[in-house]
Amino acid sequence: MIAGAIVLAANVAVAAGTGTPVRVTATEPGVHVFVARGDVDANGADDPFEDEGPAPLTIELAPGTYTFETGSPTTTTGHEVIRVGASPIDVRVQAGNGATRLAGSITMALGAIAAIAGVVVLASISANDENFPRLPVSLPLIFGGAAVFGGGYALTRAARTTLTTAPGVPVPPASVAPAAPQATLWYAPAVRF
Repeated sequence: MIAGAIVLAANVAVAAGTGTPVRVTATEPGVHVFVARGDVDANGADDPFEDEGPAPLTIELAPGTYTFETGSPTTTTGHEVIRVGASPIDVRVQAGNGATRLAGSITMALGAIAAIAGVVVLASISANDENFPRLPVSLPLIFGGAAVFGGGYALTRAARTTLTTAPGVPVPPASVAPAAPQATLWYAPAVRF
């Protein structure tokens, strides 16, 4: 019974509604923000993340360590551990393009296949076979495949989603009304005729 209460307490909503304001903005529309308490592995079996909604949004979190994940159907997944203190923070999501990442993955696969084919050609033709030019065929496959693989890797790295934090501007509580403008008195001489 106590173990069940501990598990239940661990699954309480992360956004308590009272705490430090965390403002999340994204470079692409429709990026959803997921938050979990603590340092959570991106490949964990359990899913402790709670969907906070699409950015831009402001959530209030108690001070502590949180793991933020972001994603949408057209962007790559972002994952970052963020420490929330007493001061407000801004989290900026630089969304990576999912199509660019897919193109990079396909390019990496083609480059790997070409390099492996070059190694197979180099190893499978016997040294005594003088009718087949091994080196002029295999070396361009190996080096060209390695270059194509590198280009695909660069594409996948460029398509990463990154989360950066910066100190935020304090947000006044909703219950506090903005201050009314102060009236200024000007004295000027009046002349009557």
